[in-house]
Formats: sequence, structure tokens, C-alpha cells
Amino acid sequence: MPRATSDATGNFSFPSLEPGEYSISVARAGFVAPRLGQTRLVLAPKQRFEKFLLRLDPQAVVAGKVTDTEGTPVAGVQVSLLRNFYRDGRRQLVPVTGASTNDLGEYRLSGLAPGRYYLHTSADNLAVSPSPDPNLDTGGEFRYGRLFYPASPDAAGAAPVVLTPGVQLGGMDFRLTAARGWCVRGQVDGPGSDSSPLVAAVALEQVDAPPGWSSHQAVPIEGSRADFEICGVLTGSYHLTVNAIRLEAEEQRQNLSRAAMRVEVGRADINAGTLTIRAGVDLEGRAHIEGAGEAGRKWPLSVSLVSMDALFEGMHAAVKDDGRFVIRNLPPGRYRVNAGGGSEDLFLTQARWSDREVLEEGFEYTGESAGALEVTVSSAGGRIDGRVLDAKSQPAANAFVALMPKERQKTARLGRSILCDQAARFSIRGIPPGEFLLFSWTADQPEVEDGSYQDAEFLTRFQSRAKAITIRENSSEAVDLKLIVD
Repeated sequence: MPRATSDATGNFSFPSLEPGEYSISVARAGFVAPRLGQTRLVLAPKQRFEKFLLRLDPQAVVAGKVTDTEGTPVAGVQVSLLRNFYRDGRRQLVPVTGASTNDLGEYRLSGLAPGRYYLHTSADNLAVSPSPDPNLDTGGEFRYGRLFYPASPDAAGAAPVVLTPGVQLGGMDFRLTAARGWCVRGQVDGPGSDSSPLVAAVALEQVDAPPGWSSHQAVPIEGSRADFEICGVLTGSYHLTVNAIRLEAEEQRQNLSRAAMRVEVGRADINAGTLTIRAGVDLEGRAHIEGAGEAGRKWPLSVSLVSMDALFEGMHAAVKDDGRFVIRNLPPGRYRVNAGGGSEDLFLTQARWSDREVLEEGFEYTGESAGALEVTVSSAGGRIDGRVLDAKSQPAANAFVALMPKERQKTARLGRSILCDQAARFSIRGIPPGEFLLFSWTADQPEVEDGSYQDAEFLTRFQSRAKAITIRENSSEAVDLKLIVD
């Protein structure tokens, strides 16, 4: 990977680069790059590009203190800065950075780029002893609940924290209140006692909590049937999940099984019942490329299943030369089909499961169906080439473009975005026939969050300033877009 160090005046150079497309990133202590973190550079043969400007902003800092209701500092609390992110059309808060409070209850988050964030504390791993209130029942465990700044137990009541370049935002304090924790009990049933040993882990994740954080440590369970008990659970709504791995003695491979349910924890211990897990089953299918001729048979192609259930990820498989593919150990769930590879002009035209068209609505896989997944891909995708111009009709720096279908129900499948190059140019290929809207913003606009173009309510604000375009098979369109400034 080519690297360069700038001199005292900020100048740098990359000599002898091969023609092609590059992503350039820049870093310096105490400064941050634009939110997308990189800039596209497209070089033609023998092209020399000068006056390429990379901008750095001074870092923002957020600091504060965490105490209990008596004003006593609480050490070991995880304080995280979150940001909205969109996955498959679903908005969720994801952690950007975080730190634990020290013995004085203080935390400091540095190296932050401008933007809109949310602050969140997680201290449910800290047991509070003795009881923080003599009027409370002293039996059981007491825990500190999660908080969104300034003092909300859920994201709906969170206040956004807007950071500008170089801002030093102090006094972002939290006061934690302890509450009685309860026990969630239940049972895990495996797919059968006659198969090889099963190893499972049960976890509780609070509904609407940032992903990647289990409210409680996973509980390992060995065997095909076992009881579980997770204590110290605060009142609220949770996803109870089990992830099971079976080690096959002959093939030495792992089969992933999953099950989930929603549980409501009130002011008492609860029995959640039985979580029944079923071993993942291989899903077979066939893919076909239209319009590619003999050359298309040699194109690498893959089929992926995107999970429509927020708790689970998707899976994928490579397509063989004869068009067949197998997705191994697919857990039961709801999935949306995608396919690509081989050519930038490919687009998915049809997906059939058990003789039913599932391209738009997806399908539910129970693990018991014997039907095959039939996928058809076309090589006749349209393309759009264009530029993004600012209010002075000059190339807009650090711009990106979002292409969205006019039919909103197709947003998750067809919506996409692309970062423009150094001349504010962009190219989008493999577009299916239809009616589309083109939007353009800059990556450093705080109101434009990562993936927010997938949000129908967000797009409605800017629809009148979008450019409508019609795509046909093999069509090629050239457009100039005006930068949208709110």
C-alpha cells in the first residue's frame, strides 16, 4: 500500500502510481478526517494530478463525570458515543468510540469528527452492594441501569450531541440510579440427543440497545438440553437469544443454530419457557445470467441471503460453473435475496422460492422446506455518469450521491450510494430498469447521517430537490447534480 508523509507545508506526493481508482486516507494526531474517512481518486494513464486537497478538522472532545444519587463517583462505567446507522433500511444506533470511567468517575472521549451523536452509559455489569435505599427490598442483586444523555432509559428520550470542529464539550455528566435486578430462567432444547454434543450460549439483549452489547454475559450450556438462569436483570424489554454450535466429529465443521424470543421483565423473577433450536440446513439453488452469452458462464457470481430479522446476520455462497450453489447451515428465519459479481452491469431480476416470487418481499425459511432457490441475473443493467456541482456550478468537494427507486418499498433492495472522486464525478452501473431519484450531499453535513438516504422520512425533506431519471436496459445516462444544502 503506497504511503506518503507530508512536509512542513502540508505537501505530499505519490510518484509512479498505476492507472486506476484509489482511496486516499489521511491521519494526524489531534485531527480527524472527513466523516467518510477517505477520498476517491481516479487516475488515467500518464495523468499527473496536482493541487489535490485533503482537509483535516481539529478533533472534538466530549468529557464528563458519572456519579450515583449521592454524588459519589462511580468507576468502571462504560460511556459510549453512538451514531445512527442504517442496515438494510433499518435505523440503529452503533458505537463510534467509548471509554470507562476512572476512580474519580471521569471519562473523556477524544478524536471525534464533527456530526450528530448520542451519549450512552452502560453499568449493568456493576453490582451495587449494599442496597442503595433502605426502603428497598434488600434481597437479590441491585444494578445501575443504562442511560442515554441526559437521563433517559431509552433512545427515544435521548438528546442529540452535535459536535463542531475542535469543540471541547465538558460537563456531560450522568447520575445513575440503582434498581433491583431479577432472574430470567428457562430451558434450551437442542435438535436431538442422538447427535453430536451441542455447545450453546444464552444471552439477553435489551430492546433498542446499541448492537454488539449483551445486557448480560452469555451463559454457556453443554449438552442437547439444559436449564439456564440469568440474574441481575433490570425491568424492561429484552431479546432472549441462544446461539448453538455443533462440532461434527467427521467433517470437523461448525453448524450454527439460533433461536430467539422477546421477554418482558417486570418486578419479579420470570420463567421464559423453552427455546428450541434447530440445526442449520443446507439450502440449494441455481443461478442463471441472462444476456451474457458464453462469457457469462466464467464470471464469478455469488448469491447472498440478507436477514430480515434484526438479531441475525445473513449468509452467502459462490455459484459454481454449472449455476448451482449451496448455502451451508442456514438457520430458520426471514431472508431477502441478493446476487452480484463478475460484472458491474449485473442486476437481480428474479428470485423464486418454492415456485413463489420472493424478490421484493423475501421469504421465510423454516429449515424443513425441500424447495430450491432459483435466481436470475441480467447483464443488461443501465448506468449513470455524472458530476455534483455546488451553488457556484463548481465541482463539490467531498460529495456523495444516493440513487433511490421512486417505489419506496424497493428501497432496501435497490437503494445505493457512492462517494464522488476528486473532480466530483461519479459512475453507477448495474441499475435495473425503472424510475429513480438522485440525491447529492457532502459527507460533512451533520444532518446527513450514515445511510440516512434509506430513511423514507428523511428523503421526503429533500425529494423536491432530487433529480428524476428513467433507466432502461443497457441505457447510459449523463447528468449534472446540484448539491443539496439544507
